[in-house]
Amino acid sequence: MEEYVSAAWAQLVSQRENLLSGWEKDIAQGNALERLRAAQMKELTEKYPDWFQVAKNTRMVIGEIIIGGDKGCEILFMDGVRLVTD
Repeated sequence: MEEYVSAAWAQLVSQRENLLSGWEKDIAQGNALERLRAAQMKELTEKYPDWFQVAKNTRMVIGEIIIGGDKGCEILFMDGVRLVTD
């Protein structure tokens, strides 16, 4: 499972530039929880490009993990981003 989470985090970090505008919108206009989650994701993806650096913060960023057998794993991050890993 750690490999799946690490791969999803790498995808998230690589897509960071595309996600920034959504996070910034949530920070400015979202409800309290959306503001918090967006700020966390923005900060953590900038500070910790490698999952093993951010692993101690797992409870803050991962909302759900669905393991799909041969199909890999689907990870829902707390800010709503959903990624599938092989």
